[in-house]
Amino acid sequence: MTKVVCGETSFLFTGDAEAEEERDIINQGYDLSATVLKAGHHGSDTSSSYVFLREVMPEYVVISVGKNNQYGHPDEGALSRFRDVGAKTYRTDLQGDIILQSNGKEITVNTQKNATIEVNPTVPPVVEEENVVENTPSSSYIGNKNSKKFHYPSCHSLPIEKNRRYFNSRSEAISSGYDPCKNCNP
Repeated sequence: MTKVVCGETSFLFTGDAEAEEERDIINQGYDLSATVLKAGHHGSDTSSSYVFLREVMPEYVVISVGKNNQYGHPDEGALSRFRDVGAKTYRTDLQGDIILQSNGKEITVNTQKNATIEVNPTVPPVVEEENVVENTPSSSYIGNKNSKKFHYPSCHSLPIEKNRRYFNSRSEAISSGYDPCKNCNP
């Protein structure tokens, strides 16, 4: 494992470490807290144990994994543990190159593709056909059925038409389980 510290932020790279190696490192008393965790063993179920994640408590997790790989990585068990610690997860199989930069205080994340998709949802996205408001000029907010984010109609991050859901009020979007877009801040 390697830890890189930049001001108030830090990055922990675990390679192919699994639960046994994680326990050994914890037992040596190292400070494992990190802002960013590069998931061990491509997000397999044998890595990123609860004990280890409680030591790290990452804000972000990056999983380096090939699309449709024969091992089934990342494993749902690991994804669940990342959700449980509240980490925002990024995956190379879904987002391509993932670039994280630190200014010493904050982390900035840029992805090659799919920047707004939810890659580790609590529940799979469900397309709800009932209660969908038609595309009308009176709709004040536009939701993304996949990411569960809602936007102002002028936002540059709007989804394609088939992935849109229209709302007449902010409270309607929130009560439907949508979160505000971080770009337009509706």
